[in-house]
Amino acid sequence: MAARIAFFFGNFQGGGVQRVRLSLAREFMARGIRVDLVVVNAHGDLRKLVPNEATVVDLGASRAILALPALVHYLRAARPAAVLSSQTHHNVIAIIARWLSRCSTRLVVGEHHNIQEYRQDSPFAATMQMLGARLFFGRADAIVAVSKGVADALSQASGIQRERIQVINNPITIPEILNKAEEAVSHAWFDQRECPVLIAIGRLTRQKDFPTLLKTMAILKTSRKVRLVILGEGEDEAMLRKLVSEYRLDQNVQLLGFVSNPYAYLSRSDVFVLSSRWEGFPNTLLEALACGTPVVATDCPSGPAEMLVNGQYGHLVPVGDPDALAHAIDATLDSPPHSKILKQRAEDFSISVIGKQYVDLLLKQKTEQNAFLGRM
Repeated sequence: MAARIAFFFGNFQGGGVQRVRLSLAREFMARGIRVDLVVVNAHGDLRKLVPNEATVVDLGASRAILALPALVHYLRAARPAAVLSSQTHHNVIAIIARWLSRCSTRLVVGEHHNIQEYRQDSPFAATMQMLGARLFFGRADAIVAVSKGVADALSQASGIQRERIQVINNPITIPEILNKAEEAVSHAWFDQRECPVLIAIGRLTRQKDFPTLLKTMAILKTSRKVRLVILGEGEDEAMLRKLVSEYRLDQNVQLLGFVSNPYAYLSRSDVFVLSSRWEGFPNTLLEALACGTPVVATDCPSGPAEMLVNGQYGHLVPVGDPDALAHAIDATLDSPPHSKILKQRAEDFSISVIGKQYVDLLLKQKTEQNAFLGRM
């Protein structure tokens, strides 16, 4: 009988974690592994992207903590070979549920964001996550971080030895990206190319630091004609539109909101710009590489330096420095790297490469009984 692996996460609302898990589910099933998608609740637009062969287990709760009894029941009934949990609060619930169920399911917990940097936006939430990691993560069979920076921060926050935390980067599904990149784009800046077009993608939040990017555009427009499109929604939209007006960028910048197929825009842009204050492992940067689009990124914690091999595949600049960002964009427009080189780098993160790493980790036989089962 084929092995069964469960992915435990929140819901199917649009987000990086959910998309990564759905990509992994498809890859696992292609390898003959049964997949259960165990979710706190099954709400969200990404539900329609769930493969038919996957089993959705809806725990029917409004919050992760309230899903604990249903998760215990699932583990006792289904007894999957392994569970891959995602995000700190879900990881804590999964660890407690595994103990309460008294089953021997292998449990791997995954972290996708830099806990230390998360304090900038949500100090209380970050403190609670650090406490949860410190008290519970050592009880998992394996711990995965999506980048070296995330692993380092998790080790510092939890006290877990860094050697116990394995780095497995986020995957990208390159054939799907390239297929969608071929779709048409109906936008005058792309249809009637008058000057280079830059692109930025992400939620309009403090983390992405789009104000610095707009200052960069104000600098760039004094020396060359260039345009910028920003794809994404978020609470900072009104503030960003006000800055566009204040910097007199109405003819140079457009905020296009949510776009169902960003790859069509990405592949037609001259430079992808990541201006973030911090990241975990920004998939949009990988997707730009897969499209062969040159990239410029802040050297923020964490991910960009690892992806770009310290600047080998794209310029890295200090966080919050519009002059450095403008200079790097200028240099990239004047001398862009060959798209073939960028696409080759993206192959290192293909779903087949990353999927195998996860399969090997999840189906690895436990060499010793988890001590947590006997101590709690």
